[in-house]
Order: sequence, then C-alpha cells, then structure tokens
Amino acid sequence: MTTATKKTAASIVLIIGLVLMLVGGTMAHTASTSKGTVDIQSIEWVNENGASMHAVLYIPESASAANPVPGIVANHGFTSNSEAMHLHAIEMSRRGYVVIALDAYGHGNSSYPDMSIESAVINDMGHYSALQYLGRLPYVDTDNIGLIGHSMGSDCARFGALRAFQEREAGNDNVIVPKSILLTSNSFKAIAADSTGSVLGAGQSGEKVDPINAYPVNYGTIFGQFDEFAGIMWAVGKGSEFKNSAQFAVGMGFEGADYATYYAYGDSTALSREEAIEAGNNRTLRVGFNPSLTHAFTLFAKEPVALALEFFDITLSNGELASRTYAYDDQIWTMKPAGGMIALIGLVMFIMALGSMLIKSAAFQGIVKPEGRSFSTLAVSGDKVRYVVLYILLSACAPLLYTWCSGLSLHNPFHGVIVPVKLPVSEYFQLPGTNGVVLMNIILTIIFLAVFIVLFAMEKKRGYTLQDAGLAVSSKVFLKSLSLAVLLFVVLYALVYVAGLFHVEFGAFKLVLMEMPGYKWTVYLKYLPFFLAFFIVHSLIVNNLTRINGAKEWVNMVLIVVTTAGGLILLQAYDLIVFKSTGVRGIPTVPFSSDPNALSGILLWGTIMILPVAAVISRFFYKKTGSIWVGAILNGLLVTFVSVCGTCIMLPA
Repeated sequence: MTTATKKTAASIVLIIGLVLMLVGGTMAHTASTSKGTVDIQSIEWVNENGASMHAVLYIPESASAANPVPGIVANHGFTSNSEAMHLHAIEMSRRGYVVIALDAYGHGNSSYPDMSIESAVINDMGHYSALQYLGRLPYVDTDNIGLIGHSMGSDCARFGALRAFQEREAGNDNVIVPKSILLTSNSFKAIAADSTGSVLGAGQSGEKVDPINAYPVNYGTIFGQFDEFAGIMWAVGKGSEFKNSAQFAVGMGFEGADYATYYAYGDSTALSREEAIEAGNNRTLRVGFNPSLTHAFTLFAKEPVALALEFFDITLSNGELASRTYAYDDQIWTMKPAGGMIALIGLVMFIMALGSMLIKSAAFQGIVKPEGRSFSTLAVSGDKVRYVVLYILLSACAPLLYTWCSGLSLHNPFHGVIVPVKLPVSEYFQLPGTNGVVLMNIILTIIFLAVFIVLFAMEKKRGYTLQDAGLAVSSKVFLKSLSLAVLLFVVLYALVYVAGLFHVEFGAFKLVLMEMPGYKWTVYLKYLPFFLAFFIVHSLIVNNLTRINGAKEWVNMVLIVVTTAGGLILLQAYDLIVFKSTGVRGIPTVPFSSDPNALSGILLWGTIMILPVAAVISRFFYKKTGSIWVGAILNGLLVTFVSVCGTCIMLPA
C-alpha cells in the first residue's frame, strides 16, 4: 500500500468515525429527550451539608406551574453515577414525570459534604437534598413525589425519606416528603426496636421493624432472581427466595406475601388494580417483584422499567398513566446505550485514524520505524508447543487473580459498610471499585515483566535487542511519542466534554466515558502510574510474545485481544452460566475467604469491555511506529480515565 493510499484510508476511517459519533450521539440525545418532548438540564447547587451537588433534571413539556406533574428522584448504585439511571429517567419523563437523577456524594460530579457533620445526617448521600430541590420546583406536584434507587441508591432513598418524615414530624411543615418509594436490587429492613418502635443499637434484641413503616408511604422492591446480593440483603440463599425472608415479612406487615401482588400494609388480602390504586392514595401500598435478572441487569433491562412505571402509575398517577401516554412495555431508552456504543466505536476509530495521520506529519517525524521480529516464530513443533503453553499460562493469570484481588470491595463509611480487602481504601487509593483491578495489574506487571526478561535473555543470544522489542528509543523519539499520546487523549477528552454538553456519553452499561470535575483529576493522577506501568509491560508481552512472526495481521490482532481479555471473559461466562442454571454463583465466595463473591462480577463488566479496546490500540500503534510507547501511554491515560470518571470516590474509615 502506497503512502498516498494509506493517507486516504486513514482519512476515510476518520470520517467514518465522525459519522458514527454523530449518528450514535443523535440516537442517544433523541432517546434522552424523548424525541424532543423533554428538556434536559444539568443542575448544580450547594446543599445543606456543604456538598457541591450535581444532577440531571428531565422536564417534560407537559409540566408547568399551571399544570404541576408528579416528580421522581432517581439515585444510582455504589460504583456508578446519575447516567446509570437513564432508563428510568427517560421512560418516566417521557410519560410526564419530572425526574431528577442525582450524583450521590463522591460520585459523578458531586463532591463530599462537610465531613464534620453528624453521619446520620449525610447517610442519604444527597438524596434528601435532591428531594427538597425537586419539591420546590413550581411545575412539580408536591403531593405526588416518588423515590427510586438502585442498590446503594435504594438505601439513600430510604435514609432521605426518613430524614424528611422525621423533620416533618418535628414540626417543619415546609419539608417535602415522598408518597412512594421503590427499591431496586435492595431489600426492606428488619431492625430490632423496643416496645415504642424506637430502633435499638447493634447487638440489642427486640421486635423487628422497618423504620419506613412508621410513616405514610407506599413501599415496594424489585429484586432479581439471580441477584448476587441475596444473602447480604435478604439473608436467603437465592434471589428467587426473598419472599420467604424476615425482611420481606416486616416490610409487608405480614408473612406469606407473593411476588407481583399488591397488598395494603399489614393486610394479606391480595388487591385488584382498583384496590391497589386506593391503597396507593392512602399511602399504604406494598409490593415485591422478582424478575429473572442479576443485580446489574436490573438496571439494564426493560422488565424492571415496566414494573417501576406500573408502581408509580398506581401510586402517583391514579392508574391513568398507560391509558393517556404509553404502555409500560413501550420503551425507547435502549436507543441511548445503543447510540452510546456506536459513538464509542466511532470515537476509537477517529482517535486511531487521527493518530495514524499525525504520525506522518512533520511534527512527529522520526518516531516511525519498522517493527522488529517477535519472540514467536512457529517454525517447528517445539516452537508451537512452547507458544501454546505460554499463551495459555499468560491468558490464565488475570482470571486466576481477579476475584481474589477484587474481593467484596464494599467501602461506604456513610452507611457503616466496610469490608476488608487486599487493597483497601486509603487517602491515596480512594476508588473501592477500582482498587482490586489495580492490585491485579501490579501483580500482572511483575509476572509479565519477569517473563519478558527471561525470554529476552534467551533471544539476546541470537542478536535480539531492546530496539527490536520496541522498548529502547532515543529520548527525542520518546518525547514525541509521549506528546502524541497525550495529544490524542486531549482530543478524546475534548470530544467527551463536548458530547456531555448535549447529555451524550460515549459507551453504555458499565463502560461510559464522561467529563470529570477538577477534584477527580487529582485522584486520576494517583492511579495513572499503575495503569501506565501495566500497559507498558502488557505492550511488550503482546507485541513480542503473543504476536507471531509471519502471521497475518488480523490473526495477530485476534490473538492479542483474546490473550488480553479472553480469560476474564471466560471467568465471567462461567460464573453467570452456573448462576443462571443453579441460582448460586460459579464462584460463590472470594478465594481463601468466607466473604460472598457478590460485587467482583458486577465490577468485571467494565474491565472486559475496555480491555479489547486497549488491546487493539496497543497493537495498532506498535505496528505503526515499531515501538510500544504511543499505544502504551495512550492506553494508560485512557483506561485510568475510564476507571475514575464515573465511579465512586470514598474516604478511608
């Protein structure tokens, strides 16, 4: 292929990338705004606890001061942010509800509160503040406000509601209280109380109560049959069994309640839809749903959205929602993640094509050289056996280490939940959802480096050099490679930032790129060295050992992608297949521990989604430049960004 042809090909890929970003972004924006009928606003305020709060407000065109409509506060889970609640926000605002999807304290773009404030006041993680904000909007019907949370967000909804009810009880009539609360991937509570109903301290015995039941509010839960937290949240072996738990009986007010059946609190008589609407108006409705889903997919499937729409229709809209808007299963939110993934593919294509074009520019002249031979020449059967053995061993390292390194990484001092793990939260390591991956990467870096050193020593006898490996370059070439990688990352972040102005995020599910507030960049810089070190050594291994001399480029690319992410994908597949067939996870506990293996599989989704991208980037730029540096540095910058931008930042206990 001539130089001119290569430039033309890069230009075509660049244009295709732009088109995909525009198409995907348009799809995502169209879904978010319900085809232009909902106004979306990013809002910020400093709340009563001194926190800088960020939320996304969805305002349907039907809402006005003359026609106030019901409102919903939506709160995300432990390792995510407001974007995770888009499915509920889109479908509810599309049907005429005003929705505020908040970033909890230390998540997304919200900061920490003043930590000198009593913890009992801040355990709602900003939910109370969002409830008050929503209730004071002139176009919101304050008598019909619902709360919905996912996982940790359900606890936040409960704590925020309790705080509001207690302040109203204390005589503050201006406080906004909810009419309905719907938990998803979380449980009712069964806490010991004395004869007056006052909650007792830890270790004390008494009648079990759910504090929410002391107040007039509709109360429901959606919990998956295959939810990994069944034992932790409901004290049952499987998610399909939670209706038999003490917590469910306490929340319902009686034993023996069935799934997907409406009841009035304390009354075991199943209600018709009309009776459920009446109970909803009386603020006594209770219900539990049990879809065939895992913890994470309860926030990424149509059925829970339909159930939430039904619950809030009955309790906030007098059962008239479907008849005057859309059927519960008529949903468009899936356009947003689909568009986000199309845009992400376009973003990666654009950055790679731009890098290919810049490499040939005068500014970066001199960083290109032919790639050297790799360690792997499969000339005889012995070479093939050695290659296959090393390939399998290196591919197996990550899945063997991951669950042990990750552990049950629950660290939330706001809720008094701190589980010891191998790399705990500290002043330096503040990302509980990322620390396990960092520890795994440190160990893998050491293993891969040792393997490289041994193989390099063997190949050196045959004239192999560090220049052949793409490691040793001149200081001038290194600085240009560093500059190019940083420039490409800056362009990538600029595109992410601009997309965010239109409420569009690149990616979907557990891989979402979004802009970061200033304080998160400090955390970013703390984690960056560990990801850089890993991807430098990773690039050495995959381009010098996994790559086969003389093989077609697509074969080498596939081999590199599979060795980078294949083991972890197989780990996830095994765990889920066993889980779906038995109701118990394939890896039920953290290795060498009695801790339930509840969170690592959820966190793994983001890792197995970004690693194939990183593998492609590593191979692409090594092929283009003959050295590891552009791809390795860009991967370090990118994967650190992915690991920090959307997840939670926590303080040590």
